[in-house]
Amino acid sequence: AVFPFATGKADETHCFCVDSSVLSRHHAYYRLAECDTRTGDTGMSNLTRVSVSLDQKLLEKFDRQVRSEKYPTRSKAVGDLIRNSLVAKEWVGGQEVAGAIVLVYDHHKRDLTNKLTHIQHDFHHMIVSTQHIHLDHDNCLEIVAVKGKPEGVGKLANRLKTTKGVKHGSLAMATTGKEL
Repeated sequence: AVFPFATGKADETHCFCVDSSVLSRHHAYYRLAECDTRTGDTGMSNLTRVSVSLDQKLLEKFDRQVRSEKYPTRSKAVGDLIRNSLVAKEWVGGQEVAGAIVLVYDHHKRDLTNKLTHIQHDFHHMIVSTQHIHLDHDNCLEIVAVKGKPEGVGKLANRLKTTKGVKHGSLAMATTGKEL
């Protein structure tokens, strides 16, 4: 559907195409137009509208996922997918990346905390911060924030999570944001 929106000048009308299946989009476009008429800028001048052709069943599945994850718009969900793809490319491309290594371990295990600390000191140039959390009397959660080349970050994560006594270890791959 096309909804005309007057700009306040008698001779001008701006129209915005709205997906009628999503009512919130109408309101979002209305607010953008309203901001534009008051300030001359939406604050989102870097946005570009694109059109994509998809199989109907694929789109229906995607829309269900968008709703279940409570995205405000389909556009936000698509943008996140694109950014996730770009972040994965950074990790493969060898650019500087960021991430978090998450470990769960029993701190009573003989010499385990010393081993983990020693490994972290070997990679001190990549470690931005660590956080140690006592989950209960025996178990600890440690989060190691890292920044560096993917190969080195992966090596650090692997060394930490394969240390005898670590119950769980994972690497959350992220980005420095420079390439997004």
